Amino acid sequence: FLEIEQLGTSLSLSLIQEWLTNSNRNLTADQLSVVNKSLASCSLPLYAKLVFEEICRWSSYTTVDTTTLEPTVNGIINKLLDNIEKYNGKIFVKHTLSYLTASKNGLSDVELEDVLSLDDDVLNDVFQHWLPPVRRIPPLLIPRLHDQLSSYLMEREANGIIVYYWYHRQFIFVAKRRYLNDLGHKLYIHSSLAHYFQGTWGGGKEKPFKCT
Repeated sequence: FLEIEQLGTSLSLSLIQEWLTNSNRNLTADQLSVVNKSLASCSLPLYAKLVFEEICRWSSYTTVDTTTLEPTVNGIINKLLDNIEKYNGKIFVKHTLSYLTASKNGLSDVELEDVLSLDDDVLNDVFQHWLPPVRRIPPLLIPRLHDQLSSYLMEREANGIIVYYWYHRQFIFVAKRRYLNDLGHKLYIHSSLAHYFQGTWGGGKEKPFKCT
């Protein structure tokens, strides 16, 4: 094992400025001060990367009172997930990342689409204003979410197929506390995964559901 130590404020700031230059972006003096202050509290490599991802969402006209950065790795991951939930829908993101986190080795894109298509809570939220001809999760939702999380997911082989899972254990820790801390929800997620892999529904046997 090789211990990953703090980079230090100066080196972390230099890295972030290099990434900004490569992305053709820049910060105002006030925004740079906010970044410098946050790096003084934590300068781990993962934190520096997450800070860069966060400040890329800032604009030059963004006021200083809204350009805040969480001082810890866990805090800034939670803020990232907050933003993703606002953009994609809280229930969809919560259940998708719950399945991913609860899975033993990760899930393939097909498995994730299938298990979400058997989740009535997700489908009722997605289709709350209309009844689709085919009751499955819309195919564009998962790729859009994956694109936003691509820097934090890894591909690996499990049981002969390519699956996706968190690439850093800090994301696993935060995701478990955020999405699988409630016992009722945790049992629901594991039960849904068990029914899916046992083949409870399929082979001509359709899962019943109720329309709101």
